[in-house]
Amino acid sequence: MKRYLLILIVFLLAPPLIGRTTVDLPDLANPGQIIVDPGSKNLYIADGTTIYIYSLNDLKLKKKFGKSGEGPREFKRYANLFLTSKHLLVNSVARVTYFTKEGDYIKEKNAKSANLGPFFPIGNNYVNTGMDRSEKVLKYSLNLYDQNLNKIKTIGFLSRNEQRGKKRINALDWGFPKFRIFNNRIYCEELDNELLVFDIEGNKLFQWDIHSLIPGYEKVRVTDEYKNRFYKILKLQVRQEYERVKKQLDFPTYFTIIKEYIIRDQNIFILTFVRKGNKSEIHQFDLKGKFVRTFYQANLEQDAFTFYPFDIKDGKLYQLYDEDEDWTLIITDLK
Repeated sequence: MKRYLLILIVFLLAPPLIGRTTVDLPDLANPGQIIVDPGSKNLYIADGTTIYIYSLNDLKLKKKFGKSGEGPREFKRYANLFLTSKHLLVNSVARVTYFTKEGDYIKEKNAKSANLGPFFPIGNNYVNTGMDRSEKVLKYSLNLYDQNLNKIKTIGFLSRNEQRGKKRINALDWGFPKFRIFNNRIYCEELDNELLVFDIEGNKLFQWDIHSLIPGYEKVRVTDEYKNRFYKILKLQVRQEYERVKKQLDFPTYFTIIKEYIIRDQNIFILTFVRKGNKSEIHQFDLKGKFVRTFYQANLEQDAFTFYPFDIKDGKLYQLYDEDEDWTLIITDLK
């Protein structure tokens, strides 16, 4: 008996895991984005059309605002966040709303037509993606817009399934291309393994083949295990259309390398389809495209399609994790 009591006392007095903090966030329902801003000492979470602002000091809720609607402080269908040095920008359908970093309303801008994604500011302009219908086959386009969200020019066209005109489509190539803005440069993924980099005027600076940047990289075959997880999620999403959609899909022999990516702390972090147990593979590069390292992080993948919301700032990983519909914030030191 004394032995078991001693073990219990040692367990209770043991220090917590070094470099890891866990906080329950019971207010969240289905968050889609998290952004950390050490400058304002705030942590921002978009949950549907609601924005939560937490203090980085104690991780307590400071403010909650936003709801579904078309009013000046309301958002249509979703809320996508972007931080500048002074403002919090919230994108919804064809609208950009400016707030202070403490969540006070400033102004909004409305586009004349809906676009595929959010408007991200660069210099005095904005960047967004669109669909080009000038030819028989639809193309995705990366576009530059003025301060009033009017299109200035097309930066370039992007290769995706819709551009190929095929009846069967690549199962790993769903959705419009993801683009990021960092230090007045535009980063956009291109089909398969490439990342395109443009300057503030939309001129192409680099076209990086990610495979060739990783020393000794070997392509990874698409596994049956991944296909089964993919079909399981697909069935939940499309329901009655499942059999029809499934027949249109083809899986390539090898995984593409970019499943998701972010640019933080002067580095590019590319998350791949590869997993080791519950850990996701991450390739880290500097802003010149130089390979830094490959590492693995647990509990990032939400399903075969997506990752849980996460951000990286000052060497720490901030990730939201859902266990039995209870949302938790996990903060981990990246070594």
